Amino acid sequence: MQIDELKALKAQAQLRLHAAIESNIQTLDAIDTRLTAYFRGVATNEPDTHNLYEILGCLRWLRLANDYIVDYDVMHAIFHIIEGEWNNGRWVPGSGGLAFDGMSGVTHYRLTRFQVWAFTALFALYCWVPTDKNPADPDFMLAETEEINPDDGLVYDRRRLCTDFIFFSPRKVGKTWFAAVVDILIFMLLGDYNAEIAMCANAESQSKILFTKFKDLLRNLDPKGRRIRMTATEVNWKPFQLRACTATAYSAGGKTKDGFFAQVVNGDEYGSAAYVKGRCDMSNLMNVMCSSMGPRREPLRLITTTAGHAIQGPFQNELEGIKQLLEKEMNYEVA
Repeated sequence: MQIDELKALKAQAQLRLHAAIESNIQTLDAIDTRLTAYFRGVATNEPDTHNLYEILGCLRWLRLANDYIVDYDVMHAIFHIIEGEWNNGRWVPGSGGLAFDGMSGVTHYRLTRFQVWAFTALFALYCWVPTDKNPADPDFMLAETEEINPDDGLVYDRRRLCTDFIFFSPRKVGKTWFAAVVDILIFMLLGDYNAEIAMCANAESQSKILFTKFKDLLRNLDPKGRRIRMTATEVNWKPFQLRACTATAYSAGGKTKDGFFAQVVNGDEYGSAAYVKGRCDMSNLMNVMCSSMGPRREPLRLITTTAGHAIQGPFQNELEGIKQLLEKEMNYEVA
């Protein structure tokens, strides 16, 4: 698209988003009023930092929220796990929440409007998936979350709608922090009992940054190491504990472990991975890890990457596909 076409499309999208917010205000407020404030800021472009694809992404989410299940309880639980309780702008001691490394030491933070939106986009929407299983079948095995549809008598399984999430933004907005918190949520609460998390990066030093943030957050929850075992490259629950999850750091070009059964595959700074003689080690690593997610009910491929991406790399094709998908959003109406 030409610049003038993009500007005209942006103006139309903002008008449509403003109207969609007003008709869905109860849904946004019920998740968190910070989400409402973020959407209003995107619709009015205040400050002038929101691009066309941010606006279209908000429109898309509102449309999907009308068609699928919005799980308010899950979102409130996630916000409480991250933040704990706050009173008059101050964290309430002993109320839970994760402590993060700040410029003045380890402290508790409230999520920004944008961070509330990021977690909402990933975790808020759920759907019922037909399993094509008939309870009358002698070989029938129950799904882990099941409900029999009275219309067709078949079993439906409730699952998170989002299984592929890309966090693409400028530098220093907390992408690695976001990925580490998502891993904590899967590792501690929202993932399968035996969830396996693969933290992948172009270089060993980069994968260790994400892995170290993940371990630092886990120490908040198990400071004496009674339940969780941590090594330089792997974290897992000790035997006979609440869960059996593992998290492992990998770098492109390294040797992957056989038998991996991933539930989450993190691709950190995937946009900087480039093709060299038609080959990309980071892409190969991601493909191998993602291919192991097949049997998972709620797999997640999570890519976090900076806007300064490699022009000749696997992420470029993904980015163009996302843009084309979002541009089609103007063809739909939000209820």
